[in-house]
Amino acid sequence: MKILVAIPSHNEQDSILEVVRNITKETEGFSPAIVVFDDASKDQTPFLLKENGVMSFRIKKSFGLGNVFSEITKYFIQKEFDILVTIDGDGQFDPKDMASIIKPIIDGDADMVTGSRFIIGSTTRNISHLKYLGNKLGAKYISSILKHKYHDVTCGFRAYTRDAILRLHTFSDFTYTQEVFLNLAFKKLAIKEVPINTVYFKERKSKMVKSIFTYIVKSLKIILKSIITYSPMKLFGSLGTLSFLLTLVSGVFIFFWDQSTGGVTPFKWVGVTAIASLIVGVILYSVGILLQVTSRLQITAEEQLYLIKKNIYGK
Repeated sequence: MKILVAIPSHNEQDSILEVVRNITKETEGFSPAIVVFDDASKDQTPFLLKENGVMSFRIKKSFGLGNVFSEITKYFIQKEFDILVTIDGDGQFDPKDMASIIKPIIDGDADMVTGSRFIIGSTTRNISHLKYLGNKLGAKYISSILKHKYHDVTCGFRAYTRDAILRLHTFSDFTYTQEVFLNLAFKKLAIKEVPINTVYFKERKSKMVKSIFTYIVKSLKIILKSIITYSPMKLFGSLGTLSFLLTLVSGVFIFFWDQSTGGVTPFKWVGVTAIASLIVGVILYSVGILLQVTSRLQITAEEQLYLIKKNIYGK
């Protein structure tokens, strides 16, 4: 069984060789191919990789972590690997956890296994309060969409089956973690979380994510796009229901006020609100239904593309 350990890296000259050495040490039992995917680093990373004989794939122009992951999946498919493991190049994740991440894949219990920094049994040191809160809220939101409790949906330490990668279709260049989670979950693939050990280094700043605010905004856009693509009624149906509830409350209030006083003054605006929210609700439901039709077409097209890729690259 051929295993690829892919390490996305952008200007990680201070940590990348140590990460590669630690992974090599901890994976002697199954001897994977370890490849650093260098995202157009401008520091000494390319030189260090070459001088130390580390296998690497150079991306000439940096577009973001999502683009790096896309290049990783292309490499994985074309080189005919069976299992893909991704781990960051900054040294925050412990390669000793790799065996427990790969095991459910080998045992056939999961299509994707993600390391979880917040599940029982995990340890996460030095994480900022803002990052912790953002991850917890993101996990809670995506869990509500998928109707299944997940604790960590942004961890980059993961393992995938070949079939999961063949089924996967992502579009964002910025990041990939939430989009991949939603993409595979909407396709009803088995996703499992395992506890991992993580250390955030206070003196280091993320090379892949320049701004927490930008990350949050762009991540929300990616999540909303995934929902609209694969399950639009979850969004538009919910918004439409809220509009109809506003119509109901406003309508009941204005009806009883009219019955008791013989007029709607001074609450004409409540009646206008009831009518407006009714119209908005109808529009939202209509848009949701139309997008649901296009969603089915999208899913069918992706299934056809999966079958074509499996026919070409399947093993």
